[in-house]
Amino acid sequence: MVAIVLLTCWVGIQQGLNGYRGSADLAQRITSGAQICYGIAAGAVLIALLRRSTMLKVALVAWGGTLSLVAGLAPVVWGGSPWPVGVLSAVACAATAALIGWGAVAHLRSVP
Repeated sequence: MVAIVLLTCWVGIQQGLNGYRGSADLAQRITSGAQICYGIAAGAVLIALLRRSTMLKVALVAWGGTLSLVAGLAPVVWGGSPWPVGVLSAVACAATAALIGWGAVAHLRSVP
Protein backbone atom coordinates (compact mmCIF):
# COMPACT_ATOMS: atom_id res chain seq x y z
CA MET A 1 0.00 0.00 0.00
CA VAL A 2 2.81 2.36 0.90
CA ALA A 3 4.49 1.65 -2.43
CA ILE A 4 1.34 2.54 -4.38
CA VAL A 5 0.90 5.81 -2.50
CA LEU A 6 4.60 6.64 -2.84
CA LEU A 7 4.41 5.98 -6.57
CA THR A 8 1.36 8.22 -6.97
CA CYS A 9 3.18 10.93 -5.02
CA TRP A 10 6.11 10.87 -7.43
CA VAL A 11 4.11 10.40 -10.63
CA GLY A 12 1.47 12.94 -9.67
CA ILE A 13 3.93 15.73 -9.06
CA GLN A 14 6.36 14.92 -11.88
CA GLN A 15 3.83 14.16 -14.60
CA GLY A 16 1.52 16.92 -13.42
CA LEU A 17 4.25 19.52 -13.86
CA ASN A 18 5.21 18.11 -17.26
CA GLY A 19 1.57 18.00 -18.34
CA TYR A 20 0.94 21.55 -17.18
CA ARG A 21 3.88 22.82 -19.22
CA GLY A 22 2.65 20.98 -22.31
CA SER A 23 -1.06 21.67 -21.94
CA ALA A 24 -2.84 23.20 -24.90
CA ASP A 25 -6.03 24.39 -23.26
CA LEU A 26 -7.72 25.13 -19.93
CA ALA A 27 -9.12 21.62 -19.49
CA GLN A 28 -5.63 20.12 -19.79
CA ARG A 29 -4.28 22.67 -17.30
CA ILE A 30 -7.01 21.80 -14.81
CA THR A 31 -6.32 18.08 -15.21
CA SER A 32 -2.58 18.63 -14.75
CA GLY A 33 -3.20 20.81 -11.70
CA ALA A 34 -5.37 18.09 -10.18
CA GLN A 35 -2.61 15.60 -10.91
CA ILE A 36 -0.16 17.75 -8.95
CA CYS A 37 -2.73 17.91 -6.14
CA TYR A 38 -3.05 14.13 -5.91
CA GLY A 39 0.73 13.90 -5.77
CA ILE A 40 0.80 16.33 -2.85
CA ALA A 41 -2.14 14.54 -1.19
CA ALA A 42 -0.26 11.24 -1.53
CA GLY A 43 2.64 12.84 0.35
CA ALA A 44 0.19 13.88 3.07
CA VAL A 45 -1.08 10.28 3.27
CA LEU A 46 2.47 8.99 3.70
CA ILE A 47 3.21 11.52 6.44
CA ALA A 48 -0.07 10.73 8.21
CA LEU A 49 0.73 7.00 8.06
CA LEU A 50 4.21 7.47 9.45
CA ARG A 51 3.00 9.73 12.25
CA ARG A 52 -0.13 7.63 12.87
CA SER A 53 -2.08 10.83 12.61
CA THR A 54 -5.79 11.23 13.08
CA MET A 55 -5.71 13.22 9.82
CA LEU A 56 -5.13 10.04 7.80
CA LYS A 57 -8.77 9.80 6.73
CA VAL A 58 -8.79 13.41 5.53
CA ALA A 59 -5.58 12.85 3.56
CA LEU A 60 -6.96 9.62 2.07
CA VAL A 61 -10.16 11.35 0.95
CA ALA A 62 -8.16 14.18 -0.64
CA TRP A 63 -5.85 11.68 -2.36
CA GLY A 64 -8.62 9.39 -3.56
CA GLY A 65 -10.82 12.26 -4.68
CA THR A 66 -8.19 14.03 -6.73
CA LEU A 67 -6.86 10.74 -8.10
CA SER A 68 -10.38 9.78 -9.23
CA LEU A 69 -10.94 13.22 -10.71
CA VAL A 70 -7.81 12.89 -12.82
CA ALA A 71 -8.70 9.31 -13.77
CA GLY A 72 -12.00 10.59 -15.11
CA LEU A 73 -10.74 13.72 -16.82
CA ALA A 74 -7.49 12.49 -18.40
CA PRO A 75 -8.97 10.06 -20.94
CA VAL A 76 -11.45 12.71 -22.07
CA VAL A 77 -9.21 15.77 -22.00
CA TRP A 78 -5.93 14.27 -23.19
CA GLY A 79 -7.13 11.19 -25.08
CA GLY A 80 -10.32 12.42 -26.69
CA SER A 81 -12.40 9.56 -25.24
CA PRO A 82 -16.16 10.00 -24.78
CA TRP A 83 -17.47 11.07 -21.36
CA PRO A 84 -18.84 7.64 -20.40
CA VAL A 85 -15.30 6.27 -20.57
CA GLY A 86 -14.12 9.01 -18.22
CA VAL A 87 -16.96 8.32 -15.78
CA LEU A 88 -16.22 4.58 -15.77
CA SER A 89 -12.53 5.28 -15.22
CA ALA A 90 -13.27 7.64 -12.32
CA VAL A 91 -15.61 5.14 -10.64
CA ALA A 92 -13.10 2.29 -10.99
CA CYS A 93 -10.34 4.49 -9.60
CA ALA A 94 -12.50 5.65 -6.69
CA ALA A 95 -13.30 2.04 -5.79
CA THR A 96 -9.63 1.11 -5.88
CA ALA A 97 -8.63 4.14 -3.81
CA ALA A 98 -11.37 3.30 -1.30
CA LEU A 99 -10.01 -0.22 -0.89
CA ILE A 100 -6.49 1.11 -0.38
CA GLY A 101 -7.78 3.65 2.12
CA TRP A 102 -9.77 0.99 3.97
CA GLY A 103 -6.63 -1.12 4.24
CA ALA A 104 -4.59 1.81 5.52
CA VAL A 105 -7.13 2.71 8.19
CA ALA A 106 -7.49 -0.93 9.23
CA HIS A 107 -3.71 -1.22 9.52
CA LEU A 108 -3.49 1.93 11.59
CA ARG A 109 -6.13 0.59 13.98
CA SER A 110 -4.38 -2.78 14.37
CA VAL A 111 -0.94 -1.39 15.21
CA PRO A 112 -0.63 -0.17 18.81
